[in-house]
Amino acid sequence: MRTWLLTVELIDSPVRMIVGLVVLGLVIVVLLRGRRPVRHLIGALVGAAALAVGVLSAQSANAFSGELPAGTAPWVVVTGALVGVGVIALVTGGWWRRVAAAALVITSALSLGLAVNALYGVTHTPAAVFGIDVGPAAELPPVRAGEQRPTIAEWKPPADLPAQGRTGVLRGDERIIPSRTYAPRDASVYLPPAALVKDAPELPVIVMMMGQPGSPDVTPIAAAADAYAAGHQGLAPIIVVVDQLAGSPDNDPVCTDSATYGAVATYINVDVPAYIRSHFAVLSDSAAWTIAGYSNGGACAFAFGAQHPKTWGTIGDVSGNEYPGSENPKNAVTLAWAGDEAAYQASLPAAVLAAAKPGTYTGNHAIFTHGDQDTVFGPGQVKNAALAQQAGFQVSTMTIPGEGHVRGALSQGLAYMMATIGTDAGFDAHTTTGG
Repeated sequence: MRTWLLTVELIDSPVRMIVGLVVLGLVIVVLLRGRRPVRHLIGALVGAAALAVGVLSAQSANAFSGELPAGTAPWVVVTGALVGVGVIALVTGGWWRRVAAAALVITSALSLGLAVNALYGVTHTPAAVFGIDVGPAAELPPVRAGEQRPTIAEWKPPADLPAQGRTGVLRGDERIIPSRTYAPRDASVYLPPAALVKDAPELPVIVMMMGQPGSPDVTPIAAAADAYAAGHQGLAPIIVVVDQLAGSPDNDPVCTDSATYGAVATYINVDVPAYIRSHFAVLSDSAAWTIAGYSNGGACAFAFGAQHPKTWGTIGDVSGNEYPGSENPKNAVTLAWAGDEAAYQASLPAAVLAAAKPGTYTGNHAIFTHGDQDTVFGPGQVKNAALAQQAGFQVSTMTIPGEGHVRGALSQGLAYMMATIGTDAGFDAHTTTGG
């Protein structure tokens, strides 16, 4: 039962509508038996104003890691009004009205949370919201050393090619074990249809990191990969989504090994690639290896791609922070760099790229996407694309019209990244009609 509740779809389901109907029923019950409508009106006005001021104050303090999505304001005002009505009924009503009023306050807050979560459009289940791992364990195809496999150019889809890829969590015996002190949440994996058949080709790799707060949830990028594979005879990269947040959505290790958070950089740039090579049929050339991320994860992707160009031939930065710790550099220096401001600055992509020898990034590809309404993260993406181009990367960019730092920017950014990586991998020769 607990697992079922944690996996309920929160965005693309009737859940929000059901909660909204419950709220409507409760407010009708509370108001119909209320004898002093003026009190309830005053409560509604005060509640709406108080919640709006509170949200604005939190926004100015960057408590939400960027701007709240467009459409949040009406929900805040309505929720504040409903909570105000509920508080008045709690104070002045009889016991049964107090019960209804308490339920109204709780369900109104829940409705607001569901609405804002849907506007973000990133976390689809309670498990994803709270960073809890409840996905099925990964089932990995066997990999035999020295086994002959068709190249991507030779690939012909068999009759038993699955219609979709397969996802799972790398836990238990399949867990990625850090070589140094680091306590990540278990990674998750996506295997495209072409990886699930007997004579699977060696495929490219994407190592993906989500935002902060967030979890190693494979759902968004798996959806993009499945859509891509449907149009390319089952071909897409093998994808592993890893935890760069040291086991908690509240942490931000700013993409570096530290005494505070552990060896996150070693885990992602050394341990994860070694695991992938030993467990999956993947291409060995670094040109086929992408380090990617969204938001906080995008900042890490750019940093790691700049620091390890021989490991990661491609960077996929979807709506990323301008640099690790950009939201609170002082906090980053204190917690992750033991107060060493100079070392922190030297680790940032701008400094790493500037210090690199000419030719370091020749042949490497950097992909940057952002929504054109994203005034917090978008300008940093433009700067980073320019820095990468100056350093010698091949650069591909996409500015997504009408989107901020929410669902559309993530889904369209991932689709663009997938198509760009697929072109580099030679998947375009396997394009199918209707894909």
